[in-house]
Amino acid sequence: IPIKMKTNKKQFFSAIGVCFFATFLGTILTFNLTFLKSLENDAKDIRIAALQPAEEQSKEIIIVTITEETVGMFPYRSPLDREFIANLIKNLEAKGVKTIGLDILLDSPTEENKDEYLKNTIRNTKVPLFISYTNPPTVVNEEQLDYLNNFVPNEMRAAANFATDPYDGTVRWIFPGENIDGMPISFPRKAAQIVGVKTKNERIQIAWRPKKDFETPAFAEYPAHAVPVLPNNWFKDKIVLIGAKLSLEDRHRTPLAIIDDGWEGRMPGVIVFAHSLSQFLENRKPYKITYQSTIFICFFMSLIGMGIGLLKKGISFSVISGIISVTLLWVISFLGFAKGLPMIPLIAPTISLALSLWLMDLLIGKAERQQRQFVQGAFSRYVAPAVVDKLVENPESLSVTGVRQQTTFIFSDIAGFTTLSEKL
Repeated sequence: IPIKMKTNKKQFFSAIGVCFFATFLGTILTFNLTFLKSLENDAKDIRIAALQPAEEQSKEIIIVTITEETVGMFPYRSPLDREFIANLIKNLEAKGVKTIGLDILLDSPTEENKDEYLKNTIRNTKVPLFISYTNPPTVVNEEQLDYLNNFVPNEMRAAANFATDPYDGTVRWIFPGENIDGMPISFPRKAAQIVGVKTKNERIQIAWRPKKDFETPAFAEYPAHAVPVLPNNWFKDKIVLIGAKLSLEDRHRTPLAIIDDGWEGRMPGVIVFAHSLSQFLENRKPYKITYQSTIFICFFMSLIGMGIGLLKKGISFSVISGIISVTLLWVISFLGFAKGLPMIPLIAPTISLALSLWLMDLLIGKAERQQRQFVQGAFSRYVAPAVVDKLVENPESLSVTGVRQQTTFIFSDIAGFTTLSEKL
């Protein structure tokens, strides 16, 4: 009995060690191996794209888009006609907008008179105005940067860069700006600053604003060439962002691309900025998977794997139980997120459970093999093979405690055995 208690205690502590090891390995692998991290991101993106609770269309932000129809009005496609931009700014100012964000990079000259007209319009507008700006040598050369600096006043500059995931190029964070000399704060931070919302100089995940329904975009959109004829009250006291919505230009992959590779998944930059700005205005918290939650859930799933292993029901039972446990985790995660639960990690806990089951099978299997060898070695010389097999299958029957049962005994003798023994 002391030997058995010592064995059980050793096995229990070994099983706890398996839990910690499976938790550690599942977490480390998922956060450091590219393909596993991508799988975790995909599982997260599916929930963000398809399961966020619906919200009404934004009442604060309007997007004015430069469409294919807009650029078709002019003899050249790019740069966009500067006179048109200037008149668009004046029209929006007349409609009583709160502020205007121009997501068009003014880094090269066009027609001199039109350039001068836009330059004067920018400086004389009464509505707060901010304009896209960038200065890395990989984006603009020295000549372009000189022109941009001369055209756009310093106080109106807003960084138009994006913070993308190095693994798949997806825009996942708000670029804060102010990261290199001469770089202003980012486009969404500049807009928030103008309307009196404070932001921090840090990269944070974008909390993508869900749509009301399949047909209604998160933000009202109007083509730029239609603005003059649209009602003034549609624009009054709104934050208006102007940017291109063209088929092949200024498109950025977002988490929504996991289910829609069109305009929703590969957004124009101005719409990405609108999502980021609404996050600041509405104090929307991003859905993110933290290290703490990952470690906790990984350990919980490892404990489940340990419990399944300690039941000693065989490999088939362990596999089926593991599949059921993982399925429940994924179902709870997806349905719970749609009902307001936090973002639950999935890949790391799944790996932790699988590792726990595998290691427990190795641990229990080794212990059982050692026990089988002991029973066979200790009893095969003294009792019938059938009894040894029974002890191997059920080691608990070695217990020295009493068992009440019905038993039959037969007593027999061999005729003349005593006489035969005496003669021999």
